[in-house]
Amino acid sequence: MSDTIPENFVQCTFDFDALSVDDIVPPINSIPYQKPSRRTYRKQVEGEIVQANNKRKSDQLGMPFGTAVHRLRKSIVFHLLQKHGENVCFVCNEIIDTVDELSYEHKVPWQGNSNDLFWDLDNIAFSHLRCNRPHEEINKKKLAPPGKTWCNGCEDFISTDLFYAERRRLKKIRSRCKKCVSDAARRKYKESKSR
Repeated sequence: MSDTIPENFVQCTFDFDALSVDDIVPPINSIPYQKPSRRTYRKQVEGEIVQANNKRKSDQLGMPFGTAVHRLRKSIVFHLLQKHGENVCFVCNEIIDTVDELSYEHKVPWQGNSNDLFWDLDNIAFSHLRCNRPHEEINKKKLAPPGKTWCNGCEDFISTDLFYAERRRLKKIRSRCKKCVSDAARRKYKESKSR
């Protein structure tokens, strides 16, 4: 490597001490300032005030303010239900003894139906928390007509007499009717013979 500098090379020196902040970052005056509208500013300030108030309330109550408001409303509803003798569970028809057991229930499920059913006060009932189950969990076996049971094989309601007994199940019968059980056994036997 040679110590000579090529002719087309220009040597630069840079004095960092002479460099000012304005050379790197433009002065604030040169950046166009857009004043927020009164409405935007007011919303921001109001939001900060509400947030600060809620924090103080939460600190004093020892729980989030929204949770406290929900509990208060539920206590008021429970008190009124007791006062009018309407603290009876919609599902099991037993008395709801404490506010912690109280739950709101839609008589007819609104999901998958009309949104109006959600807001319809005639569709609202009260139940124990343990009795209130999501409507999706309601099993067709529970909604079967008297003397019939849902068969998972036939996918229809079949007379309960046409099912084999099975002690470990809720209704003490199998989930498939005798015909579906024998059909499945026959298919399994044919598959094992063909191997």
